[in-house]
Amino acid sequence: MRILLITTPPNGILEYLRDREDVRLSVVDCSSLIPQEMQKANAKVVKENILSVIRAELTIIAPDILLTYRCPCVLPPEIYSMARVTALNIHPSMLPKYPGANPWKGIYENKETESGVTIHRIDEGIDTGEILDQRAFRVRRDKDVRWHQDIVDKLACQMLSHLLPM
Repeated sequence: MRILLITTPPNGILEYLRDREDVRLSVVDCSSLIPQEMQKANAKVVKENILSVIRAELTIIAPDILLTYRCPCVLPPEIYSMARVTALNIHPSMLPKYPGANPWKGIYENKETESGVTIHRIDEGIDTGEILDQRAFRVRRDKDVRWHQDIVDKLACQMLSHLLPM
């Protein structure tokens, strides 16, 4: 199966998909698409730069699955509908709680003791698509966001191992 992963590396999802023999992986590395001089630029300019690269990649590889994880922008329907089978997002919270690009802020501010990871279909809303799988984990006050992101990576890899064959 062909997968286009749109992400900001490094993360465990990228490594997991690279190691799967049944996956032909293409990657759009969002961090490499935001040059230093553009980081302070208008967010719209940055988003259009990322979307133009994604459009080009989609037309070249025609992926079965478009997968986003740590993607800094919301994809419009013209992009996510180009996936032959489905477009999925891995989100680091137990949706519908804490949608959006940075759920960690709310999780920490509200002193949550539990959070999780959700894999859902991409639709026109922000993190509103059909939920395919969710896994919870305990939030530890003595650990930082990076530590919790590693937990999300591990859980999401387990979830993908069950979802991708379907």
